[in-house]
Amino acid sequence: MITVPRCYLSGGMGRKKTVPDDDVLAIARGLFASRGYSASTREIARVAGLSEAVLYQRFGTKDGLFLAAMTPRPADIEEIFGPVEPEGDPRRWLRGVVERMSAYFAEIVPLAIQLILHPVPDSSGRDASESVSVTGRFEDELAHRLRRLRGRGDVSAAPERPVARLLVSLAHDRALRSFLSRGDPEADRKLLGAMVDAAWKGLAPGPGARPARGSRGPGA
Repeated sequence: MITVPRCYLSGGMGRKKTVPDDDVLAIARGLFASRGYSASTREIARVAGLSEAVLYQRFGTKDGLFLAAMTPRPADIEEIFGPVEPEGDPRRWLRGVVERMSAYFAEIVPLAIQLILHPVPDSSGRDASESVSVTGRFEDELAHRLRRLRGRGDVSAAPERPVARLLVSLAHDRALRSFLSRGDPEADRKLLGAMVDAAWKGLAPGPGARPARGSRGPGA
């Protein structure tokens, strides 16, 4: 969810001598995400306690401010996927990865939608919405780790790339549905876990495979 920093919500703080760019961008992000490109620079400046002139001095144009505010932060691959050699129970690791991917998608979906609705060319001339495409990178990282698990005998010989695409798609679908429907987050989380468990049935090593390190069996 995109929010305006709490300290700026009153709108009556007056102008500050220095407002960090990160705070200005957080305010702009919240307003652009909720109102689209039609959110005015006058309102953004007012909430931030700046003049419009200062806003334009910092970001050049409204397009420049929009692009700076709405371009998602890069995904932290290590935070989402962990080490290249996954540790512990592989089924539990997989559920955690899919939940973290979904949380990242939930963060960038509102930004991506606005960038798609109002594409702003970046400095290299590419449409800014291209910068939000991380699914391919996620598939690569997940497939690589599944391959390592297969080499250790911790998962079956199911082809890694289709499985990775399926799981990334599940994470993205959950984030998009949550954004569009504003449903129950806990129910969505449980449903996502159930879908990962269903996928796991096709990954679980067959009879005779050595137990995975840290595994406590299918019911863990």
